[in-house]
Amino acid sequence: PVARAFRDLCRDHPVLAVLTGHLPPLPVSLLITLLGLAFANAIRAGGIRLAGTLRFNRRLVLCARPVPSRLAEIGDYLKLTDRLVFLDVPELTAFCFGFRHPFVAVTAGLMAQLDDEELLAVLAHEQHHLVRRDPARYLMLHMLSAAGFMFPVTPALRRRLETRAELAADRAALAMVHRGALAGALLTVLTKPETVAPGAAGFGATDVRIAHLVGKPAV
Repeated sequence: PVARAFRDLCRDHPVLAVLTGHLPPLPVSLLITLLGLAFANAIRAGGIRLAGTLRFNRRLVLCARPVPSRLAEIGDYLKLTDRLVFLDVPELTAFCFGFRHPFVAVTAGLMAQLDDEELLAVLAHEQHHLVRRDPARYLMLHMLSAAGFMFPVTPALRRRLETRAELAADRAALAMVHRGALAGALLTVLTKPETVAPGAAGFGATDVRIAHLVGKPAV
């Protein structure tokens, strides 16, 4: 039916036949169908991810506590004072969240485990995510990955691009602190299971990042 509809459309509008060359209606209609499925799946996955992310972001804002002076001082050094969110929870994590106006969230558990230099490394890493608006970029990568559901290699490509973003944030941190400080922060988050908040660019620990720190880049 799609092929017949496309053939009738080409007959009524000859310019479509010129644009598609001499391809038979059936392959063209199949291509259009696949593109439609890819677009629909991307919109569905993006909508679900966006709704979950917005709910998560609202909970973060409601759970935020006054920023401790130690965190505020380092944030002021990085010009992040008005972009910091402090969460009084024991989890060891920090991440950038938000699309139009991103923020950097840091937990009390992580602060208690890091010295000032390591905390500076974490904030410099997350500042890079904030400047590049990586939460929005990650959402777009998630949608593109959903659009390419027909290709098994798509998730691997998405993870590779996300890893490159993490390595770029590490390089930004290394411009301000020595490798030992960043390695110490990574070692701290290695003590917890690695989880990814929806729509957030986090300070996750990966083998690739550790290899990059010791001078054996894999990406």
